[in-house]
Amino acid sequence: MVRITLRQAMYFVAVADHGTMSGAALTLNISEPALADGLRKLEQITNLVLLERLPARGARLTQAGLALESSIRQLLITAQKTEEIAAKIACNTQTILRIGCFINLTPYILYDLQKYLMNRFPEIKLDFHENNHKNLVKSLANNDLDLLIAYDMGRIGEKIQTETLFSLQPYVIMREDHPLAKCKNLTLEDISNEPLALFNLPGSDEYFENLFYKIKKNPSINFRAHTMESLYCAVAAGMGIAIVALRRKNNDSFCNKVVEIPISEPTNPLNIIIARKQTRGSASPDYIFRNISSFIREKSRNFGYVKPQ
Repeated sequence: MVRITLRQAMYFVAVADHGTMSGAALTLNISEPALADGLRKLEQITNLVLLERLPARGARLTQAGLALESSIRQLLITAQKTEEIAAKIACNTQTILRIGCFINLTPYILYDLQKYLMNRFPEIKLDFHENNHKNLVKSLANNDLDLLIAYDMGRIGEKIQTETLFSLQPYVIMREDHPLAKCKNLTLEDISNEPLALFNLPGSDEYFENLFYKIKKNPSINFRAHTMESLYCAVAAGMGIAIVALRRKNNDSFCNKVVEIPISEPTNPLNIIIARKQTRGSASPDYIFRNISSFIREKSRNFGYVKPQ
């Protein structure tokens, strides 16, 4: 009788990949005690010590763990392939998958995701939408979307499954001739009296304004932008500095260079999530949902100033 569960196998592989209990727990979206309990049960089942716990919540595979690693990874691969085969058998008709994406995430995620899904799941018809957070959540709740990719604004609703994909740390952008442009890093206090260009979509504006409110400062907002392009152009034109999270691939705007400077003090990260309703007959079965999540996590490594979960 098989006693090793797929959940235990996933826990083991996550720790092997991350080298820390905290990193594995974040990726799996579970607590560290739950992760430790699952690994302890796996060791009891195999009668092997598979992991060596290190200081500061680190972990590495023992010789026994290394010997078992390839078999456990193959177990997960086989299970995933089995799910995919079963899902394709169940879906003899073409499935339409409706994916919504937050506006300024579209250039970073949606185009490459479309190519990936067309190659990986040619039997699925794709229907992409971009919008602000409020409208995306409303469309998901009304069953007009099957899943959405957006910032975690904490207002998704009941009976919605969410998963954190990666986190973005905010940083400052300004013209290269600004007096602070040569600084290696800045505090919020350093820029609190500067005119601010603000990314002004529902939810996003609150996040950036709250960074200043937490240090008891009221920012002077000089320009409100509805796209990342217009925000960068405003900064390049000298209409203010800005705090952003996503790095543009090309910082040339109106022939003026815009420099990027990290914020030195701890700030709340902007979490990017994927969300879907769990309903019978969903057009986004688990195996597709997991494939999309894995693809975006890997893609996030190219965004700059990104800390993958």
